[in-house]
Amino acid sequence: DCPILEDSAVCQKAVTVARYVRAHINMHGRYFGAYVTCEILNFVNVIGQILLTDAFLGNMFTTLGTDVISHHDLDPEVRNDPMVWAFPRMTKCTFHLYGSSGDVMKHDALCLLAQNIINEKIYIFAWFWWVILATITAVELVYRGLTVFFPIVREKLLMYRARVTDRRTIEMVAKKVRASDWFLLYLLSKNMNPVHYRVFMNELAKELEDEYGKRLL
Repeated sequence: DCPILEDSAVCQKAVTVARYVRAHINMHGRYFGAYVTCEILNFVNVIGQILLTDAFLGNMFTTLGTDVISHHDLDPEVRNDPMVWAFPRMTKCTFHLYGSSGDVMKHDALCLLAQNIINEKIYIFAWFWWVILATITAVELVYRGLTVFFPIVREKLLMYRARVTDRRTIEMVAKKVRASDWFLLYLLSKNMNPVHYRVFMNELAKELEDEYGKRLL
């Protein structure tokens, strides 16, 4: 099946990988389960970070980004800036100074909280960054659910990745393997030369047909 003579050694390795996959069919569930668990934990981690930060800022973080956008174009003199409530820039200060008589006197003044000007920029960036991460991980979980519960999705994804491989070969292999084994095949398609992957899939199809035939005897 190797179209180039000098690639025969590489093709032989592809055949060896195919035989390994056939020998360990239905044995990749733990690896796949750990991968999916990590994807779920990524989403939980992002949501947890958002909720913890929201609690730290007095329940003002979850809507921080949208509030900033909605108030951005308003007149500073009339708008109720949410950032001022979350990160006040001015506060009352009490200074203890000695008067002319030598007694300690209290003087009230307004103090600028310069650090909060920086803090608000940091938390605005964090809000948008976590929203982007939460969206991406949520989409990834939906995608993973589709690949787990819908074999046709797994089949189409393999066809997209392995365009030089015969469609009938992909269909046959996709129907005979579970989601965990499909995940391994999909990772291989992303890391193998398309021609060598075709050799691998052809050999795997033969191995699976032989295995299936033996079970019928």
